[in-house]
Amino acid sequence: ALAALKGAEQFKGQSSIQTWVIGILRDKILDHLRGQFGKLATEISISESDPEDDLFDAGGRWVRPPVAWRGDPYDAVREAEFRQVLAGCLESVPSDKRAVLLLRVDGMPSGEICKQLAITPTNLWVILHRVRAMLRRCLEDKWFTKK
Repeated sequence: ALAALKGAEQFKGQSSIQTWVIGILRDKILDHLRGQFGKLATEISISESDPEDDLFDAGGRWVRPPVAWRGDPYDAVREAEFRQVLAGCLESVPSDKRAVLLLRVDGMPSGEICKQLAITPTNLWVILHRVRAMLRRCLEDKWFTKK
């Protein structure tokens, strides 16, 4: 809000004030994320644990195979209780990685995310893969396999 007040003279009226302020907020969030990723290594460390590490044994066989989800996932999204579980699962994801997922879900192209956060496409893919795996496991545990 302070940035919008400081830059009020730059508002040209070509969009609504709300759209203009949201654009400023988006830029501030991206600046923050760039700072977070700048503090971290630009590539994910190999030592960082993969949420799927315990799914396979040394021979590559399933230790914990995927489970059949009860009900239709598209129907679940319409349920308030499911949305609460999903929000809780999202909260369990580290904030920097959650932000990357939310940028992608919001429709930002992968190339733009990489450019904005100064990460490689491979790093983006690894981050998204790991976040999706964390969410899948959380949703299986807290929603789709509960009776």
